Amino acid sequence: MPPGGVRSPSTGVDQVRTGAVNPDGMPRLNPDGTPESYPQIEYNYPDGTRVRIKPNGDLINSSDPMYSVELTHPDAPRPGMPQESIAFKYDAQGQPVPKGPGDIQNPYPEGTAAHQAYQDALIKAGHLHAPPSPPPSSSGTDMHASDGETLILRPEGFTLDVVAARTFLESLPGTYRHSAQSPWTLVAPASELPRLRAEPITTSTRPGQPNFVLVWLAPDEVTVHPGFTPSTFGRAQRVISWLLGLGPWRVTGRAIDQERELGIIHSSSELFRNLHSDPDVPENSTESPPRTGELTTFRRYLGDPDTKDYYHEFVRVHDSGAFSYEEQTEQDKRQWEGRLSPDLAARWRSLVAALDFQRVPSDPGVVYDDRVAVIVERPGVRREKQIDAAHPPDSLAELVRLMDGWAEALRAGKIPAELTGVRQVV
Repeated sequence: MPPGGVRSPSTGVDQVRTGAVNPDGMPRLNPDGTPESYPQIEYNYPDGTRVRIKPNGDLINSSDPMYSVELTHPDAPRPGMPQESIAFKYDAQGQPVPKGPGDIQNPYPEGTAAHQAYQDALIKAGHLHAPPSPPPSSSGTDMHASDGETLILRPEGFTLDVVAARTFLESLPGTYRHSAQSPWTLVAPASELPRLRAEPITTSTRPGQPNFVLVWLAPDEVTVHPGFTPSTFGRAQRVISWLLGLGPWRVTGRAIDQERELGIIHSSSELFRNLHSDPDVPENSTESPPRTGELTTFRRYLGDPDTKDYYHEFVRVHDSGAFSYEEQTEQDKRQWEGRLSPDLAARWRSLVAALDFQRVPSDPGVVYDDRVAVIVERPGVRREKQIDAAHPPDSLAELVRLMDGWAEALRAGKIPAELTGVRQVV
């Protein structure tokens, strides 16, 4: 780096607006109501080199520390927009790269995953991430994946069930594939999927354009490109959390042509310093009625609420794999949350699809040994069937065995083998 750098502005830190907008077209705002912005420190050198440091990232490509090294154009007007005064940028090896995707022709057809991946690579080439944390200690890894960093996951000590993984990806909201050879495209939020499919992807990523995650799936390797926004980071972390439920993975981080080993990872908290929410998963995925997806409820009523002597229990499973169990009495309420094991989550939709909700002629002489209800809900749709849990119909037998068994185990203070991450929340 040439000597004689001068910090600009004189205050040392400037606030740069992102220009990002929400899906409704309104500008994205800071908590104080001002347009969204990020802090930036700038150094200018006599030979035209400019270094810009973004301690909190630029909020579009990443919220982790970033920097860029640029060469200003001698004939550019001053003052002017930062990009207007730049001839080109440098990558992490000091090689010149385009200042943005608009400076070079994309060789792939617009609207394809290859076209978007090429655009993403050009953007990342000049938007550099600060060096990672120190290497992992001998006791384990203390490195975390950065927001926006592509992750390559290889199963450690087990074989990936590709069919189950494919089924899981296809069950996510906002998922599509351009062809059988293309990666999975996971649009976040899913409401942007129709617009993404109707409008060709432009030659550069711009605020307000639909954003998505790309997932490449193979028996010995899964690659996840997490996109560039908190919404896509949340969707990518949802995918990776599901994969980690299968077992440990050896994870490699990739930024353009640089790779770094993150070690053998067992949990999301081990891999990510910042956890983001999936925009299409409500805070309580098992709320009834569901806002998205499909919810299956196993309900048992015992006693008489009118006499304030009753016991109600609800076992709920959302098709995202979220699980909850709730007990209610006049004096108390207890609730547990967790998730289905990955193999059961992968076949849950087919299990529910096989349920028979056709009504049978009522028989006033029928006596139920254990009267329960099985309810399946989607937004605006509800189906319910009263059955005898002691003698369930064939189409409901496996589901009743599972859900009733989970209730029995949790009542006894035991964690069912088919569930993961179970914790009592109330």
